[in-house]
Amino acid sequence: MRPFLASFMLSCALICAPDSVQAEEVKLVMAGAAIPKVFEPGKGGPYNDFYADVVAKAPVKTDLVMLPVKRLARSFFEKQVDCMYMATSDKTFYIQNGVPLDTLTASRPFNRLFMRAYSRPGMAAPSGWSALEGKLIAGDEGIHVSTIAQRTLPFAKDMLYTKTVDEAFELLAAGRVDVTVAYSIDARQYFTRAGLDGFPADKRFSLLTLGESIACWPSVEANKLVAYLDREIDRLHADGALMSRYGFELHD
Repeated sequence: MRPFLASFMLSCALICAPDSVQAEEVKLVMAGAAIPKVFEPGKGGPYNDFYADVVAKAPVKTDLVMLPVKRLARSFFEKQVDCMYMATSDKTFYIQNGVPLDTLTASRPFNRLFMRAYSRPGMAAPSGWSALEGKLIAGDEGIHVSTIAQRTLPFAKDMLYTKTVDEAFELLAAGRVDVTVAYSIDARQYFTRAGLDGFPADKRFSLLTLGESIACWPSVEANKLVAYLDREIDRLHADGALMSRYGFELHD
């Protein structure tokens, strides 16, 4: 084969190949916080369902990995993953990690977390911070490892921590603690699993309120993902599906 022909054929193999052969599909690696009884691999639940129903159907493909809360934050800020699922809206959290929130690409919140104080059935619910003074308080380990909760709750260091939300409410039901603090969505899931109700909480008193969204390092793919998510979140909020399908709240 003549040299110029061989060179032409080699060049054509590299340049003339169809785009479908040359271009590899871009996937964003998304890390979610692995929380027992809340968001677990292979389990059901609102966060699993929202990811499967909405995020996984985005025009940009994503690969989900579940990591312990502290490892998730470290992996994201060290750029080992592209996005955080269930990312907090707390701006101080990002500043403390050297990356202000407004430098990232983030969707609007798909859920708002309300941490409430629950009493045993038949007892008055705490209606303010002073009502918690001197009380023995239980909460799950997700609160224990959350720097935001530790920074916000004045009694955080003195709490009795359990492995799951279920165990925290079981301690309350057994009279071993006076109050259980939990995010309202987690409490509702526990009540459904256990077939229980009647643990009173004052809905006017939220110990901690946070938005949950998806935050990514800026990129063309991240922009596409967030634009799609914002449209879907608006649609699901408008028709009431965020609450009816997933139990997600967006009110103040």
